Amino acid sequence: MQQRNRFPALLLALTVFLSAPVNAETLPSCKDENAAWRSCKTEADCAIVPNPCGWPSDAANQNFANKAEECNRHRGAAMGCAAYNAERDGSYTARCIVGKCVAVKDIP
Repeated sequence: MQQRNRFPALLLALTVFLSAPVNAETLPSCKDENAAWRSCKTEADCAIVPNPCGWPSDAANQNFANKAEECNRHRGAAMGCAAYNAERDGSYTARCIVGKCVAVKDIP
C-alpha cells in the first residue's frame, strides 16, 4: 500500500524534471573548440581575448575570438580569480608563433 502512495509523487517529480526547459543558447557550446580557434599565419590573424578569469591574457584567431571569449567566460564562472590590475599585471600582445596565436606579456 505504501508503494502506491509513492508512485504519484515519483511520477510528478520525474515529470517536472523532464519538462524543465533546457536553455542551450545561454551556455556556449565549447565542445567544438579545435585547433582553428588558435591557428594563424600572421600576427594580424590573432586577437587578445580574456582568459577564464577575465584577464586580457589569452589569444585566439580573429575569426573565433568571440567564441573563445565566451567559452573562457563560461569556464571561469566557477573559478575564484584574483582581480586584474593592468598597472601591476601588465599587458599582453597577441602573436602568431609557429602557426598558433599566443598571448605574450609585454615587457615595460
